[in-house]
Amino acid sequence: MRRWLLILWVVAAAMAVGAADVTDAGLRGKADGELKRAVGALFRPPRLIERGELEREVTRLWGDPTGSCAACLAPVKWWEFARQYGDTVGSNLYNNILMPVAVELQRDTWPVGNITGKVVVEANGWAMGHAELYGVTTGFVEPPDHLKGDVARMLFYMVTLYPSSLWGGKAVSMLEDNDYPSLTAHGQGTYIRWHHADPVDEAERARNVSIAMLQGGVSNPFVDYPSLADYLWGAYRGKPYGGEVQRPDEGQSGGEEEPEDNRPLRSVYRSGDGRVNLFHPAVPAGAQWSVDGHAVKEPWIAVESMGRGVHQLEFAAPGGVKGMVKIEIR
Repeated sequence: MRRWLLILWVVAAAMAVGAADVTDAGLRGKADGELKRAVGALFRPPRLIERGELEREVTRLWGDPTGSCAACLAPVKWWEFARQYGDTVGSNLYNNILMPVAVELQRDTWPVGNITGKVVVEANGWAMGHAELYGVTTGFVEPPDHLKGDVARMLFYMVTLYPSSLWGGKAVSMLEDNDYPSLTAHGQGTYIRWHHADPVDEAERARNVSIAMLQGGVSNPFVDYPSLADYLWGAYRGKPYGGEVQRPDEGQSGGEEEPEDNRPLRSVYRSGDGRVNLFHPAVPAGAQWSVDGHAVKEPWIAVESMGRGVHQLEFAAPGGVKGMVKIEIR
């Protein structure tokens, strides 16, 4: 436990210098390559997890590890400049997921995509097999349907943060050697479809907040702002980014009383949300919170009392653990 507290303290210190101020404000009005470069510049994490802590943190973030291990969606072997720039690919939690050992051991450097031909390995909803791509039989790893959107948004992040010209090997199946769009036409189509079919849910948002707290306060923007993917590779491509597009099911009420919101703290709220709960799996129990410098006695605060914009939340937990995170209310 003491080790975890020290890690949390380091993260809190990193966030306190302003890394958690990042929102999509600096992206507005930009399009295509300019937008992609802005995302890469704004959302680069100031720190990464120590490799010795990686397996434990990936397991904590993704749940039941039975028969699974931490695996990089964009394999480290693709990253040809590891000696020059460091192994930031393998240490970035936004690139790590729990994958069945049976798949990871045989995968080598196969990319993630749809299998349309022979299946070689199946385990826990994951599969490894073949598909015809540009007339060539190509190997792919396919995640279960309920994770395809999560995986797509992680890959959007990686291809935006790391120049595709620095990737090698079998990355060419899904990546192009250019600044933008970086994803091949096949890669764009595959991952955008996954992104839409499996939209962001509360579990993914909570995981995004947890990773941000570990990596200096910077989140995966494709989770916080799902429309970004459509501006870069989907239906809004070529149009200046104007902010998150509201989904049809958001902000609507059926006239019935809303159930009590017991969701943990997350990074983005809507002005119509009821409250911000001041607890999260990454924060020790019993923490005392303040919002924008004002102490909060209740374990939650009403969204309407805070107003739109970015708000600073600080906590002090038993054992001397302190931290800070910022949230946005739209």
